[in-house]
Amino acid sequence: MNVRESFERLELMGAWSERESFYTELAQSLREKELLLDFANAELKIARSKRMRDPSRAALMEAIRRQYKRGRTTLSEVLPQVMPKTDATTLRILADARNPASVLDNLAQAVGDQKKITAVVRKALVQPALVMMVGSILALVLAKFVFPSIIASAKVKLTGIAAVAAFTANVIASYLLWALLVLVVVLVFTRIFILPNATGSWRFWLEDLTGSTRIFMRVIFLPVQPQIEIYREYRSVIMLNNISVLLNAGKDLLTSLELVAQRGNRWERYRVHQCMSILRRNPGEYIRAFESILSGPVLRSLATSVRRGKADFAAELVRGAGRMREAAEQNVASTMGMINKFLIGLVLGINVFLYLGMVMAVLQLRDAISKV
Repeated sequence: MNVRESFERLELMGAWSERESFYTELAQSLREKELLLDFANAELKIARSKRMRDPSRAALMEAIRRQYKRGRTTLSEVLPQVMPKTDATTLRILADARNPASVLDNLAQAVGDQKKITAVVRKALVQPALVMMVGSILALVLAKFVFPSIIASAKVKLTGIAAVAAFTANVIASYLLWALLVLVVVLVFTRIFILPNATGSWRFWLEDLTGSTRIFMRVIFLPVQPQIEIYREYRSVIMLNNISVLLNAGKDLLTSLELVAQRGNRWERYRVHQCMSILRRNPGEYIRAFESILSGPVLRSLATSVRRGKADFAAELVRGAGRMREAAEQNVASTMGMINKFLIGLVLGINVFLYLGMVMAVLQLRDAISKV
């Protein structure tokens, strides 16, 4: 891809956020036997009109027209060039699909599912940060301003809880801002570096560890372990969505798995090829093949459906994609609920302790004054 094409794709990022509706509208256009170029020309006029102006939409339609000028004229040639790489595998099979409109409808549904689970992941990453920030700011106010003002005129040495609270307040006043900065850095580092690698090379390295080394590394990764598990669930849901779209497009199970593996990261490729290897050696062993990919509830449901050999596993897998997204959302919500309760308890505990220390300090100061 040259520099010009890179800038063109950068211009399309705004339209990609709305591609769910684009796929749905294009599918309807195909059912009405409208050509892609005619669709692009008509939609471009709408996007450029005064009352319905939409620069992002207009940029996408212009990009489709440019592909025609470059000699690409079919859906499977044009769309992979103007849409995100994550959708490219599915879009390329439009050339062989029996019903291209159905493929686009299924892809639109998959994009919608991905948006929902992505929103859950983002919310899960934001909530702990907000709880820590708000609670820490309150503790900082107590430690830096309220507590010192109470004991500023003290002529006695504080003892017991009051002394411990005074020491804690001094530590918080001195180091909490640095701790918050470190927290922000850790969250950003987790988002940018840890999560993308959590289902990649690190995954294999961690899974190969044994004994005390494995326990030690689990302790090291404990602060980000929930986020890693959330991200794995997220990637599994997206992977299953992609498989189901290909199955709905008329591809067989092994072909669908192979196409998905071509676009996945290292962990995804490993899991899919592991699944394919089991199916080739033992045709019909669907549950064992998908054991490392599917969530527990979906796997149990599939096992019940296909255990007598009367159900079509591919069809059951398509139905399982939606259930897995719902299960993933519930698991994420449950995990983050526990984390938030722990953080709220921790921050609330620190603030209550500071309040208790201030009360004890006031009582000790009052006793000291009454003895003077």
